Amino acid sequence: MRNLKRHRPSPALILSVIALSVALGGTGYAAIVLPANSVGTKQIKKNAVTTAKVKNGSLRAADFKAGQLPAGAPGATGPTGPAGPAGATGATGLKGDKGDTGATGGVGPQGPAGTVAMLARMNAIPATFTQDLTFGSPSGTSTASTSEGSVSMVSPDVALTASNLVVSLTVAVNNNSARRFTLRVDGADTALSCTMGSFGTSCTSAATVPVPARSVLSIKSDRPAAFNADATEARIAFQLKE
Repeated sequence: MRNLKRHRPSPALILSVIALSVALGGTGYAAIVLPANSVGTKQIKKNAVTTAKVKNGSLRAADFKAGQLPAGAPGATGPTGPAGPAGATGATGLKGDKGDTGATGGVGPQGPAGTVAMLARMNAIPATFTQDLTFGSPSGTSTASTSEGSVSMVSPDVALTASNLVVSLTVAVNNNSARRFTLRVDGADTALSCTMGSFGTSCTSAATVPVPARSVLSIKSDRPAAFNADATEARIAFQLKE
């Protein structure tokens, strides 16, 4: 029997087998022998990169030419949808902290001058055939007196004016008689005076007279007629203002 002698493959044969394997699509060897970063755009065939080989979300709209992305495709902005219904009203928030106190405002303009109503009542005015001239206080209740100083009063320490006198009697004036009431300032008659004649019970005066500061005031009652008038009481009012 002839002895068979085992032969080793030559280097040329080994290289030929490797080359044939690569040519037939063997990838394991190619992956081993290809150096890093050796495959670029030129080495990739046209249309070789398919959808299955692209990682989801790795492309952006900028990677496509105008018109390549179909309507509704990811990355394309659609029209704004209609507004949804208003949401429910939220709960009321907590009360905020109290703010700081503001600065004090400036002084406002001076207001108009005030007016004081002087109200008086002269009681027990005698019949004029008994006493035709008596005096009463310009404020409050007083009994008619022949002494002006006993019923007079002083005005405030400021210049004033007196006006709008009105007098009302409790007993009407007799026929053909008259009663007159006059504001006196510092012992002198003023134009603030009114007279009621036959059967009269009231009179008025719209005159305005000055009343200097700290003046002495009184009301005078007299008879400007020949015939007498019965005893009566008088309600008197006038205004004092700056």
